Amino acid sequence: MEFILFSDLQKEKYREELYKLLEDGDKDFVPPLSKRNSTTQQNFNTGEDNGISAYFNMMIKQNIIGVFEENELLGFLSFIENWKSEHTENRYEDNIYLSTLILSEKTRGKGITYKLYDHVFNTLYPRKSIFTRTWSTNAAHIKILGKFEFETIKTIKNDRGDGIDTVYFAKKRIS
Repeated sequence: MEFILFSDLQKEKYREELYKLLEDGDKDFVPPLSKRNSTTQQNFNTGEDNGISAYFNMMIKQNIIGVFEENELLGFLSFIENWKSEHTENRYEDNIYLSTLILSEKTRGKGITYKLYDHVFNTLYPRKSIFTRTWSTNAAHIKILGKFEFETIKTIKNDRGDGIDTVYFAKKRIS
């Protein structure tokens, strides 16, 4: 398995494959990506289904780490450096915000998310604070964040529907 931080040329080279991964995984997200207008959207109670174009067009401008095996793109992680949000604390300077993580359906449940996060946290960015968010019923993702000692920094009740909260997580940088 190989993790590659994409250059702009690589983003263009894999543009169709990245789009297809988002399209295939659209309904696995709460709410679906097709009902979002960006990777940093703050209000999840609005949004009509317009396909994933708006989401993709914002995501493709971000940093992207591709997950490859035998030259096949299995998934990716997109992120923003030095992200600021009304829901995060200012004490986390020099950070990255993990905005989108998606793996092809055939590769899920095989520990790839754990390996990718380990690469990001311990190889690429060991000295940066890291933010992410997910929905409260995404137990698999929350379990992985726990293994990496992420702290819950904010929960927004019913933000993604009745009984589904948005949960923000942070991991402080190592000094």
